[in-house]
Amino acid sequence: MDILEEGYRNIRAEWEDEVLKRCDHYIFYYQYSKTKRRGFCTICGRELEADKEDGGYWHEFYHAKHNSSGLCPNCGSEVVFKATGRYRNGPGTLSQVQRMLFVDVRSPECIWIRGFYCEVKFWNFTETPEVSLGEMVRYELTPGKATMAVRTYSDFAGYTKWKQRKSIGEPWSMTSNGRTIEYDIGSTAELENTFLRYIPLEEFFEREYPVDRYGAHYFTNRIPWGKILSCAAKYPFAFEMAVKYGLEDLWMSLVCYGNKHAIHINWKAKDAGHFLRGIPKQDYKTILKSRNLLNTMEMYKHLEISAKKAEEYGAGFNWYDVAEISAQLGDDPKGIMDYLIKQGFRKGGLYVLRDYRAAAEVLGRDTDVPTIRWPKTLATAHDEATKAAEHLKMEMKFPSYRNKVYPRYRDLYEFVEDGYMAIVPEQLSDIKLEGTIQHHCVGGYLDRHATGSTIIIFIRRTMLPAIPLYTVEISPDGNLRQIQGYHNEERNKPTPEADAFVKRWLAEVQRRLAKDKKKKKKEEAA
Repeated sequence: MDILEEGYRNIRAEWEDEVLKRCDHYIFYYQYSKTKRRGFCTICGRELEADKEDGGYWHEFYHAKHNSSGLCPNCGSEVVFKATGRYRNGPGTLSQVQRMLFVDVRSPECIWIRGFYCEVKFWNFTETPEVSLGEMVRYELTPGKATMAVRTYSDFAGYTKWKQRKSIGEPWSMTSNGRTIEYDIGSTAELENTFLRYIPLEEFFEREYPVDRYGAHYFTNRIPWGKILSCAAKYPFAFEMAVKYGLEDLWMSLVCYGNKHAIHINWKAKDAGHFLRGIPKQDYKTILKSRNLLNTMEMYKHLEISAKKAEEYGAGFNWYDVAEISAQLGDDPKGIMDYLIKQGFRKGGLYVLRDYRAAAEVLGRDTDVPTIRWPKTLATAHDEATKAAEHLKMEMKFPSYRNKVYPRYRDLYEFVEDGYMAIVPEQLSDIKLEGTIQHHCVGGYLDRHATGSTIIIFIRRTMLPAIPLYTVEISPDGNLRQIQGYHNEERNKPTPEADAFVKRWLAEVQRRLAKDKKKKKKEEAA
């Protein structure tokens, strides 16, 4: 049968059964009397009758509303309840539409995938619903070749003639308003004895696939079966190799983005020895079995290293990230990766090293000195340098805080009594650190504290002055604005003892501010 031949040939009964299984089923009901309701289940084909006094599922059937969901009291299947005479498609009928692909095997080396516009029409009290399948898409798959033909339908002209497409795509891609059209696939068990028997169909259900809608990219669980099966047929051996070695990134790139990675992969290969391009025989097996094959090949070819070393680098780093950071830092990629592996870092270590170097430059440290360029413990050096750089930036932004503002704040607001102490942050970066440790937003008050529009004070225990307890914000005239503990949670609010201390401290602050105000007035008068 030619792929462009007209007519509805070989539409199998089992396909209609599968369409029925996937569609919604109903119980059509009507009120027989004031105390009885009768209905018909489209799954078990039984007529139902329930009395007002019945219990269990019969009670639910009796009281069900139109379009509500429930269970058939006879067979226990999920159904939608429909009151007779309330359908939009005409008196006594109800129809629903879905789209399906079906595998139609002509021979082990020739597979057809046929796409149907499926309509299921239910009639009141009819045991068998009416199923009609309109064929809209055909794929012919043979080893090394995939062909696709489509046709359209219009109310004016009916079905058009079959037309072969130049490129292979999805059977139904989008509607006119940009929504992706869902479809399913059936009779896939028939692939077992064909040249596509190796395809692990269940794995495709666990992936998300990219969809382009009006230039915007997003991911969906709508599986592109048309593209998957066409790619597998066009490159049967290479696709089988990708599946065999768990190279999901290969078939995902091919199916979803049309990227063949032709620099590294020979999709027309007929045997395993020619699947990869430009790899010597002694390194072939090592690279082929690496966890991230494409990334390992990038390392191998760009760095001209052994296959084992390329596998080690490829498992921990992405080549393009390494190349980018290497260019920014001016260091050899191999030297960077060897250093980070020794430090116990992998991919994320690239950005730790970059941030450390940036902080070191802000602090004016000479990064040409080996011990500074490659610190003995990168994690510790990174934390110290970034904190010092942050402090330096704050000092440069508010140069008078350390020598003028801080001494004044300390005289006005610091207080010690009964095991508690109120202290002023000595460095502006301490406020940011307080917010990080306490998991609240005080770091955003740094500028206001430095300019005096609000005052930030740390409450500590005198026995543990370095451990954050409560963070206080007060107004310039000494009134409490807020006091917060860890995570701003209610359970971390001040204890009665701490609350009493805060009240005594605020009273002392008010006294000091009043005294300071008097002193300023005298000085101005003099």
